[in-house]
Amino acid sequence: MTVIKTGLLASAAVLAFASVANAADPIMPAPVMPVTPIATMAHDWTGFYAGINAGYGFGKLYGDPGVDAFDSIDGLVGGAQIGANVQFDMFVLGVEGDIQVSGMSQEIAPVTVSLDYFGTVRARAGVAVDNFMPYVTGGFAYGGGKVDNGVANETNTHWGWTAGAGVEVALDDSVSFKGEYLYTDLGEETYFGDSAGLRFHTVRAGVNFHF
Repeated sequence: MTVIKTGLLASAAVLAFASVANAADPIMPAPVMPVTPIATMAHDWTGFYAGINAGYGFGKLYGDPGVDAFDSIDGLVGGAQIGANVQFDMFVLGVEGDIQVSGMSQEIAPVTVSLDYFGTVRARAGVAVDNFMPYVTGGFAYGGGKVDNGVANETNTHWGWTAGAGVEVALDDSVSFKGEYLYTDLGEETYFGDSAGLRFHTVRAGVNFHF
């Protein structure tokens, strides 16, 4: 009996010691995996810029009877632009001016009609989605028309309006690329006694350098 009692007492002591030891252990929190922040690009469109562009234009004359026979005036265009943006939260407002050399012309022998140059001064309003900015644009336009009848030629400066839309994508803080569509209506002027204006479309791509 003594041996049995001793064994029981020893077992009870061991169990009691284990319980005390477990109670003394601190409660360890569950491990937490570190969260790595996702890098985001916060592009700021505010500032001045200048750049170059090139594209294609096509349209037709309107005005006095017979003028609308020139219904396929087209050709390459290219030039330069300068402008400035101010960003308010996700909205971007700006102004841009450009000047283009134009190869748009049509010949109905012996008469050749051409637009030698044109330019615009426009407001722009866009929505900035980081480095991606779709925008609408509009303002006034001007251009230099020329009519050559095979014997003599006359030139005039036309004034009108333009409107369109585009998208600009920034590669970094100093360079962006854009694609743009414009519809332009240059008002009527008189050539050899006939009044003629020009409506045309341009599609162009360009690069801007920001500073």
